[in-house]
Formats: sequence, C-alpha cells, structure tokens
Amino acid sequence: MKNNLKRIAERIFLAKKEDQKVAVWGDYDTDGISGATIVYQTLKNLGFKNLQLILDPSGRMDQKIIHKLISNGNKLIVIVDMGITEVEKINFALSNGMEVIVIDHHLYTSPPPVLFHHSLKKAAVQLCYEVAKAINPDEQFSDLVALGSIADKIELNSENKKVIIKGIERINQRKRIGLKILLSKIKLAKLAKKPGKSWDKLRSYFNFPLRNGLQNNFYQIFVLNDESKLDKLTDELIRFHQNIYQKIDEFSKTIKLEESKLTLVEHHLPHATSGVNGAIAERLANKFNRIALVHGGKDKNGLVRVSARAPSDGYHLVKLFRKCSNLFLNFGGHPKAAGFQARYNDLEKIKICLSKNLH
Repeated sequence: MKNNLKRIAERIFLAKKEDQKVAVWGDYDTDGISGATIVYQTLKNLGFKNLQLILDPSGRMDQKIIHKLISNGNKLIVIVDMGITEVEKINFALSNGMEVIVIDHHLYTSPPPVLFHHSLKKAAVQLCYEVAKAINPDEQFSDLVALGSIADKIELNSENKKVIIKGIERINQRKRIGLKILLSKIKLAKLAKKPGKSWDKLRSYFNFPLRNGLQNNFYQIFVLNDESKLDKLTDELIRFHQNIYQKIDEFSKTIKLEESKLTLVEHHLPHATSGVNGAIAERLANKFNRIALVHGGKDKNGLVRVSARAPSDGYHLVKLFRKCSNLFLNFGGHPKAAGFQARYNDLEKIKICLSKNLH
C-alpha cells in the first residue's frame, strides 16, 4: 500500500463516522510514547469514543495483544514506532477482520501490506505529528516532536530541523505543565537549539526509564494538567533516574578500555533491559568518544540483546552493522543509537568484524 497521509486520514475519518473501535499501539521508548500520545490525543480531540491506548514494554507487535484486540471487536490498529517489518503479525490481524496503519521510521526490506507513513530521516513522533496535521491542521504537538527526536538521537537534517527547533522553542516556553514541572526539578532552564549538554541531560531522563515500567507515567506527564499528580509522577521519575544512574556510573568506572574505537561490555546490573544497556552505552560513547556495545548477559537460549551507541561525529551504526549482518539474528536502529540480537558465543566474532570495518 502507498505511504500516503491523505489515505490514512481518510481511513481514520471513516472509523470515526462508523464509530469503530480503534487502538493506538506505541513502542515503549520516548519516541514511541510521544508519537502514540500525539495520535491518541488527536483522535480523542476528534471525538472518538471507542479508543484505546497501548504502551507495551515488549517493543514489538505482541500476538497476545492482537488476540485481545480481536476479541474486543477492534476494527483498526494504529502502530507507532514499530511494525514496519512485522508482516506476519499484520497479516494475522488482517485475516481476523482488523485493518492496520503503521507509522514507523525503521528500516524495512519490503513495504507492509497496509497503509503506512515512513521516513528514515525523521523520528516516528514527527511522522505521527504529520498524521495529526493531516487530520487536524490546528494540533499543537511540536514540543513532543522535539522531545522524541532528541531522545531517539535523530540527527538534524533538512526534513526535521524546522519542526524540532519549533518544538524546542515550545518546550522553553513551558507550554506543557508536566514538562514544565520536570524541567524545573532537574534544573534544565533552557534547551539549546543544537546537540550538546542540554540534549544529553534531557535524553537521560526521557529515554531508558520508559523501558522499565514507567511508560504510563510519561503519557500522563505529557497530557495531565493536575499539578499535584504531576508533582508525584515527576518525583518518581527522578528517584528512579538517580538510583539507576548511580549504579551505572559506578559500573562505568570499572570499565577497562582497549586500544580500539569500539568497546564491548557485559554488565549484571538490576533492570538489565535494553534501556539500561543503552544508558550505559551512551555514557561510555560520550565519555570515551568511541562506539559502545553493551549487554546484560545471555538468556536461557544462549542469545543476547546488545544496545549500541556512537559518539556525535563520524559513525553510522546501521551502515556498520550491515557489513557484519551475517553474524546477527536481527538488527536495527539509527545512525547513533542501534541494537542487535545475536548468539552469545558469536560476540567476539562480531566485535572483530565491526572493528575491521570501522573507518
């Protein structure tokens, strides 16, 4: 199907006209949750009554959730920041009478058999913003576009810079109460209009905690106006951040670096999710100006999920991973933030292959 905003808007208006049950299903990082928030709030503002928001920590289209949606009589699912490659699960939904719209920015080899909106040069949240604007040109979510793009380490380019800068200005104006409270507490007075320390600080609070059960807190921080509730939610986030970053910093100090532009690290910290792996990798990449690959050990099947981060200049992780793709079970991501799954016993081969292909 065509990558077509107009047709997506038409399908959503049809769902509204026929009072269909619609689910907005987002990935669990900042990009996915801010994007899903934009779509969900846009449909809510449009007057949808049978509307559901799913912020699932699995980070993929879970078959169990699809079964529940089928049983619940859902007619339309809008998938955010995932799904572009999950053709088998999309076809399962289609075969059971549901339609699917995919809004995603990850790599794919062949387009999904449904309506989709996609770009490799934009965060998923920006694509959601474009869908929202196609439905209602008056929607104001540029601050969430900036937030999701910064958290996902999307590089500024001609296709995203204008809206991200506009969003940064909106963040600095403290238009959203939840962000206003949080930024005040973490003493981030002003967000710069280009990458740097303020972006790194913002990213540290808004990225990996979503991968540790706080995704619904973030949705509420984005949409609530109750300052008492927001005060409690932001305090919870800050406590979690301080606790886990203390452990991350203590662990990072123990790392012995090799004479290489790439470091592979295994840790055994609590909450060994891809978010924590990514947070450690981010710390190491920025501190030592090198690519960092981090994982929390193998699972019962001898497999491992590795998060990768690259320093600001000179590296493109996805292009690098392609050169060693035969060693991965799967991989994906963006130039500066990516990840892969592999056999634990292949990690040394992967490290050697990636190191040889660094320029």
